[in-house]
Amino acid sequence: MPVAQASTSVYLVMTLQDLWSYGPTKAGAFNATFAIAWSTCAILIANIQSPTRRAFMIRLGPALLVAGLSVIVVGFSLDVPLVVMLGQMSIGTGFGVSWGFLSQNVMEAARSGERDRASALLPTLQSAGYAIGAAVAGLVANASGYPEAATPDALRDATIMIFSVSAIIGLGAMIAGFALPLRRKNLLATEMHKPL
Repeated sequence: MPVAQASTSVYLVMTLQDLWSYGPTKAGAFNATFAIAWSTCAILIANIQSPTRRAFMIRLGPALLVAGLSVIVVGFSLDVPLVVMLGQMSIGTGFGVSWGFLSQNVMEAARSGERDRASALLPTLQSAGYAIGAAVAGLVANASGYPEAATPDALRDATIMIFSVSAIIGLGAMIAGFALPLRRKNLLATEMHKPL
């Protein structure tokens, strides 16, 4: 997920300033909707205990990421900032509903002696994902003429290309989320012990 989302971290604020003449504060506040959506959703779903619902949330997150990136593409195509903001909020929601449960699953899947290592590795993997995503977004930006864009239309076209490629990358995370096997043994045991 961080690989696909990195393009918004790198290019969204700059594009808002160059394309729609937003000031730094307004562009930064616009970009912060991602973090607000992430935090709000993470708080709202933090008490989910059911393994089935957690698995659903892990799968829902990448789907919301892809939807959000696609909405951003539509927003820039239509030249409507509110649509771009809705896409940004969808991406934040995707991280908010899935990242905590995904991290928890990784730690629970690790052997007892390796849980500390697994826990420490999660932020490293997230940072690596952002770095790789930023590099890919930079390659796409250069290939699509983002740095040389001299007109609003050229900048918009390059921006649409950046976020379209990010949405395609996000499809990989979505497919991986649906490919995750449910641990049937633990799931059945939990479901059997549920009060009626």
